[in-house]
Amino acid sequence: MSVIDSNKLGYILFRCFVKCQNLDLEKEKEIIEYLKPRVGWVVNIRGKWDFNIAIWKKNIYDFMKFWNEFYTRFSDVILDYTSNPITKMWLYRRGWLLHEDKDTSEVDIWGGNAEKIEIDEMDYKIVASIVTDARKPSLDIARELKISEGTVRVRLKKLEANKIILRYVAFLDTAALEMKYFKLHFHVKNITETKLKQIMEFAHLNPFIVYANEAVGGHSLEFDLNVKSNEQLYKIIDEFREKFADVIREYEFFEYIKEHKFEYLPKD
Repeated sequence: MSVIDSNKLGYILFRCFVKCQNLDLEKEKEIIEYLKPRVGWVVNIRGKWDFNIAIWKKNIYDFMKFWNEFYTRFSDVILDYTSNPITKMWLYRRGWLLHEDKDTSEVDIWGGNAEKIEIDEMDYKIVASIVTDARKPSLDIARELKISEGTVRVRLKKLEANKIILRYVAFLDTAALEMKYFKLHFHVKNITETKLKQIMEFAHLNPFIVYANEAVGGHSLEFDLNVKSNEQLYKIIDEFREKFADVIREYEFFEYIKEHKFEYLPKD
């Protein structure tokens, strides 16, 4: 999978949580199949919510068009929902895969008020060709798009240099690796740049924290974690609370059960 900074292409990342009522397995499958071609990410949750959705749109009006169509179609089972834009993501390496106690690798950052970069149609086609298959040979891309392999290589290097392509990663089935996937949300208060830097350093060094997110509305700070057990999650929470008790108002967490789709590139 290729990690694309779609924020640099002029897109906003909207994240939604959905709680359902009277949801049987058939209706759950119908919702998932409806969402898969329309969103970048859809995952089942256990806890406060039933689904987490991420979608890239160019403005709030395009997002509301999508949301109104979705809600109208499934209003009979949607009990509650919330949505907000994600402004910045810190992407960590998953140090636990390498059995490391600390992750000191370079951090890639998605968004964060990044300057928009104009790319042409061919660049977009190249990115779209590899968004779900980061290992696709450049010769195959060239044949697919009817351009030379040299052109593909040059354009890919430029896309990487401009940090439009941030990295290439595997799309992991954490359950198959006997790991659990949790989302941890914090309400924070009186947070300074120095304190935020310390929090991000904590997240970076912990090999089980794989993403940190900054959001507008709702919980303003989020971690995604891959852990071996609930007890390991509780230990990380306790360490964080001990270190940053002065800025934490409250927190909540829930478990991600199954990711059905994850793509960083919008289709429209």
